[in-house]
Amino acid sequence: GGDVDVSANGGGFPRRVEARSSGGADTRPDDVIAAAEHAWNLNNIPRQGGEHASLLRQVTENVPGITTPLMHVGSTFSSFCWRYEDHMLYSINYNHAGAAKTWYGVPGASADAFEESFKQSTPDLFAAQPDLVLSLVTMLSPSLLQNDGVPVYRADQKAGEFVVTFPKAYHAGFNCGFNVSEEVCFAPPDWLRFGNDAVERYRFYRKPSVLCHDELACVVAADDPSAEVAKWLVSDIKRITHDERAGREQLFTDGVVRSKRYVPKKLAMAAMAKKRESDVPGGGFGGGSNANASSLALDAALDPTAETESVLALENANGAYDRECTICRYILHCSGVACSCNPNRPACLRHSAELCDCPPSHRVMFYRKSIAQLERLCNDVERASGKRSKASDKEKAFGSAKARQKRAAAWVKKAKETLAVKSPPKDLHELEQIMIAAEEFTWAGEDMNEVRKHAAKVGIAIAFQRELAVLKRRLAAEDDDASDEKTEGKDRWVAPGVDDADVVARAAAEAPMRGKRGQEAASVAATVGPVKEDPVKEDPVKEDPV
Repeated sequence: GGDVDVSANGGGFPRRVEARSSGGADTRPDDVIAAAEHAWNLNNIPRQGGEHASLLRQVTENVPGITTPLMHVGSTFSSFCWRYEDHMLYSINYNHAGAAKTWYGVPGASADAFEESFKQSTPDLFAAQPDLVLSLVTMLSPSLLQNDGVPVYRADQKAGEFVVTFPKAYHAGFNCGFNVSEEVCFAPPDWLRFGNDAVERYRFYRKPSVLCHDELACVVAADDPSAEVAKWLVSDIKRITHDERAGREQLFTDGVVRSKRYVPKKLAMAAMAKKRESDVPGGGFGGGSNANASSLALDAALDPTAETESVLALENANGAYDRECTICRYILHCSGVACSCNPNRPACLRHSAELCDCPPSHRVMFYRKSIAQLERLCNDVERASGKRSKASDKEKAFGSAKARQKRAAAWVKKAKETLAVKSPPKDLHELEQIMIAAEEFTWAGEDMNEVRKHAAKVGIAIAFQRELAVLKRRLAAEDDDASDEKTEGKDRWVAPGVDDADVVARAAAEAPMRGKRGQEAASVAATVGPVKEDPVKEDPVKEDPV
């Protein structure tokens, strides 16, 4: 049957926001109000709180079929093909009225056997379209699956009955006549063990994700999770932290020498306005032109402590501000990499080498979250779950960074000596080189907090020097107007150039918002200079699917 999004015109269940007076009072009968608030109302299930909470309540975006129900209008023998839900989510279906729906289901534990049977039954289709099982266009007789040893179960859903499907459980079926049903997804905490598997599957088939799994996990972790949620979340946050640390370490081992933290432009503007209002100590942005002139220092100041991180909103934007990997379509929420030859063509850390033929030194890693931020999330979730990592595990995590810690100590010493010189002030170029040298450390863990602290101070010093240069330029311009002869032959102030790391970070910060349900984002405006043609044709992803 047809899929109708109920968010526009409503569905079979009353909604909390309907039929309210201008004063906010609910004018509906008591039984309708009770139905609108009921826990089994499909409008409430995706964002359920309390003891049986759904993690999708953190997704503020209305995604049809995921966070808002879809209405299905069925007719005799109209069918729905074999599938499981996006991101291996749970789903719930309610038959409002009409004839029964016949369901066939395969347990999630037998999903691999189901797919193998599918491939053997339709080899030509899979040869032409390897991601056929994700396309929702193929039916196969349950008897053929049973002949291959795949367990298949049947259920007849009559009017007034619910059907719940579990993660990775393939299901299909047909309608026995005219009926009207409604379905939506939900995500209890135990779904997290399936969520990353779904993302890896999308990456293998180069399919866009519907949800940004990394952002969802980070937002849930930052939202004071309960012990039940933290129990399932802790392994996911640890995995994200481990993958980010390993990927970034590998980038710098391979020869990438530049990194840049960025904040999406819209979030940065809101953060600046909030800083001017609240005058957060340590940021140096109480107001005036400094707030607009020193975005470099703003990025550095937002990172060192949890207190300053609170300036940025914690709402889950579902990856709307983030870019996608050009190779595997992975949403780059925590970090990514781009080459200076084409900053508008980013990749995930895993596929950095497939970007282009340029040497690794031309690539720049851009990131929204440092390893220190992820480590703090890990500590918070572990504390909420009642489990703490063994000391030996943390020592292993920092063991590979011993050499970097020594270099960081030397950098801090040099930065202190440079900042201690008051008169005459250090040359702007020298300060910028010190700041560039800090890029090797600022993305790392909490053991680099001292570097981030002094990097923020160096950033403020750079902003001051640039403001001073602008002032000198204005004074020189006034002198030129008074007497052109006096300034003839004198050195003029030259605007500082923008290096490759700034170009890549700006491209990431100003990227257009991603479309809903993984739709292609609009093309990026050419605001960072000409873009060269892609010298390398994209190759298929080589990793095995989960």
